[in-house]
Amino acid sequence: PYRTVAFVSAKKYKPGFSDPTISDAIPEMQAAGRGVGADAVIVRSHTAQDGRRIIVVECEAIKYTD
Repeated sequence: PYRTVAFVSAKKYKPGFSDPTISDAIPEMQAAGRGVGADAVIVRSHTAQDGRRIIVVECEAIKYTD
């Protein structure tokens, strides 16, 4: 069981020849979650922008209740 602390998002730009993935944004998402006192983040959505060079990931920051 958990409760929602906040909703956080991160925008990740990846230069080069490969498109950014959700995994590329995980460190930023974890840091944003820690910043609001969360134990974990759950990815809820993601979108590619700017010709797929940028990914925007939105997460739910949670705190475990047990």
